[in-house]
Amino acid sequence: MKTKPVIGVMMFSLAPLGQDEFLQDLEYEVVLFTPWSIRWSERLVNGLLYRDSSWLQAVSPFPGAVYNRCYTGDGKYARRVAKLIGKNNVFNCITRFDKWDVYQFLARTELKHYLPQTWRYRQELLPVLMERHRHLVLKPSVGHYGKNVYRLEKTTANKYNIYNGSVWPLLDNANKEEIMSFLYEITESKRFLLQQFIPFAEVKQSLFELRLFVQKNGLGQWVVSAAISRIAADGFWVTNYAAEICRAEAVLAEAGFAEKLAEIKTAGINTAIILEAELGSLGEISVDFGIGTDGKVWIIEVNGLPVKSYLAGVGDTELEKRVYLLPFRYAAYLLKKRSAKPLFYKAQRER
Repeated sequence: MKTKPVIGVMMFSLAPLGQDEFLQDLEYEVVLFTPWSIRWSERLVNGLLYRDSSWLQAVSPFPGAVYNRCYTGDGKYARRVAKLIGKNNVFNCITRFDKWDVYQFLARTELKHYLPQTWRYRQELLPVLMERHRHLVLKPSVGHYGKNVYRLEKTTANKYNIYNGSVWPLLDNANKEEIMSFLYEITESKRFLLQQFIPFAEVKQSLFELRLFVQKNGLGQWVVSAAISRIAADGFWVTNYAAEICRAEAVLAEAGFAEKLAEIKTAGINTAIILEAELGSLGEISVDFGIGTDGKVWIIEVNGLPVKSYLAGVGDTELEKRVYLLPFRYAAYLLKKRSAKPLFYKAQRER
């Protein structure tokens, strides 16, 4: 029996997608597979196929378009898939961004004035920068969920504080030897960055940041599909510990920066365009922005595999649905471009 064409989602762990009820609106079927479930010589995949609101064990011909959700910085699996179906038919080839690479890519463009000064961490560089700036942020070059992000503060000639998320010091009134020893344990085998610390504006006496979801739509165009704001919990200087999540428009209006949203959206789309030119085919990113107390817009971070669970905090199902479905609509656009023929497969309901 003829079936709808199939969009592939490649992931490291084969498990049904969350919020899969949104997939019912697609004109295409979706098959989930891993790099290890591909039968390369036969051009088939073993996976899970979504049909009639259920996930079925399936053997499917290789999808004509693939949405890569493997969290990886080298893109080797996506490149191998692209050799089968064409490089323009696999997107999100790189999903684990290196913050230093992203900084360098953007610093060579018109977006450079949105970037805090950033340096690769070296022990010998730290005292020089601390003397010059007094406040710095230390973060992993490759990381996620805000883990291992620290604020460094020089209080007097030879005394330092270190903060990890909250305003209460993790290390208090330490001397140079103590802080260097502490940081050595953190950075010994990993790549870290030092970044200029920016005092950000507040609402409700709490810091806030803006997260833009920038995705390609069903016409292959970059759009801002959602703009939300995370307001930091009381006593925290990072918004990973969010007390409230709401629409960016509302927070910007409350903070007195409503006119900044258009500028932020333009910067978000330009960020996606620049990174795609450097990293290869992309279909979605998220860009985090902060606004200084003086009203200046700053790009804080860019992520290649956006966490969409934050959207639930806004309480808008249509917003969630749009962000969740856009990568599938973009994949459908790629299928139409290559005039994909209907695919056949055999499926057996999971037990």
